[in-house]
Amino acid sequence: MLNFYSYIYRDPITNIPRYVGKGFGNRAYIHTKNRCDNKQLKGWIQNLKKQTYQPIIEIIAALDEGHACFIEECLIEVFGRLDMKTGSLFNHTNGGEGITGYKHTGESKEKISRASKNRIFAPMSKEQKQKLSIINTGKKLSAETCMKMSIARKGMKKPWQSNRPRTEKESINLNSMTEKIKLKVEIFGVEYSSIRSAAKTIGVHEETTRYRCHSPRFPDYKILEVQNG
Repeated sequence: MLNFYSYIYRDPITNIPRYVGKGFGNRAYIHTKNRCDNKQLKGWIQNLKKQTYQPIIEIIAALDEGHACFIEECLIEVFGRLDMKTGSLFNHTNGGEGITGYKHTGESKEKISRASKNRIFAPMSKEQKQKLSIINTGKKLSAETCMKMSIARKGMKKPWQSNRPRTEKESINLNSMTEKIKLKVEIFGVEYSSIRSAAKTIGVHEETTRYRCHSPRFPDYKILEVQNG
């Protein structure tokens, strides 16, 4: 009888869950060996390896394959998916599907790839927003964790270097907003004349820095003054 289980990949720095799966044998360790079809998950693992980190793998024993699928579905529901903007997981499905040992053909993978492109997801419902709020309420990152995250993100592609660069209109609008309103901020006790200068100094994406300055979850990121241009 096969020993089925569910597993969670957690970020070694923040302990945030990043992927949930089910399987048996060495299935939980396959993704860490560059055998992964999920591009986001693969890129995240490769970036960790560059920083000499490995995902934390949490194994949850199951009675059989059906039980493992049920646990997988429950975990994905609780942690939420990035592509649905409900949580932190790189999973692209709600789990529970798939037959152990089955491998997609090249033609099948191509069809899945075409069907997945340009998908438009509905906005989050009030229930989803509330669930995400409950999960994140009370979480506070230490200064040491923030520094580790900053180091781990150095060298990563900036948003404007991604596969979908900003359009000319987006760039003009963003620059216009930045020039009109400059936020004087304080991060870990150091004052900066703008979010952009702060982001460049601490090595965190500008959008991420902006979010933290407006979020009560990051008390060390403060807006001191709004300077109208």
